[in-house]
Amino acid sequence: LKIIKLTKSQQILIMSKIKISAVLIFALISSATMFISCNNEEAEQKTEALNVEKVLFAKYKLIKSEKTNVNLSNLKSVSTFTKSDNVTEYTIENSVEKVMVITNSSKPNSYVVIKGFTNTGLEKKSSDISDFQITKELNIDIQLDSNGNGSLKVKNITDNEEFSQNLVNGKPTELANNVIATSSISFCQREESEGTKQCYLREVDEFCDGFIGCVALTQASVHILIASLCSC
Repeated sequence: LKIIKLTKSQQILIMSKIKISAVLIFALISSATMFISCNNEEAEQKTEALNVEKVLFAKYKLIKSEKTNVNLSNLKSVSTFTKSDNVTEYTIENSVEKVMVITNSSKPNSYVVIKGFTNTGLEKKSSDISDFQITKELNIDIQLDSNGNGSLKVKNITDNEEFSQNLVNGKPTELANNVIATSSISFCQREESEGTKQCYLREVDEFCDGFIGCVALTQASVHILIASLCSC
């Protein structure tokens, strides 16, 4: 083998090129790491900043009640409740109708959802709901992890309908057929000839419009309320 001797200037030139290459490689790796980090941080910030109530209002004009205590003892329901059950109320803006989402204290993933109205309308301010007229009642079991993966089971007790769905990233694995956008905002989002299941699939498909809507689908409350709005 022939050994080639390099001059001192050639050695310095080669070493300089090696150093420049190393710096460039380091810079590229650092830039890529910073880009990924910034994107992840931005996604986390958007998720943390997500206000589900604002999203529900923008989509359905749903307003969460400020009531923290609702007496269920006089509610004419087929379900049985305890004092420790948690109740969350929603109304549509300027409407006398409401949706009550009742969490089973012994089964945190099980809910009773009740739609209806009070005979005395908007003037009724008391927490006594003995005059509340139930129009629909549902049992909903939903289990979601932080990424929106899990399962949903809906039983419409009033109409004797039920269906189940697997959820991935907050979306049903079963696709909606013949999606028709609903422009009206009311407590009934179901289109003519649709069942509760078909309405739910369509509404979820419409709901996932843009980043915020899709992220909101990782929240159990969104699926519960969509299912309730499809029980007409």
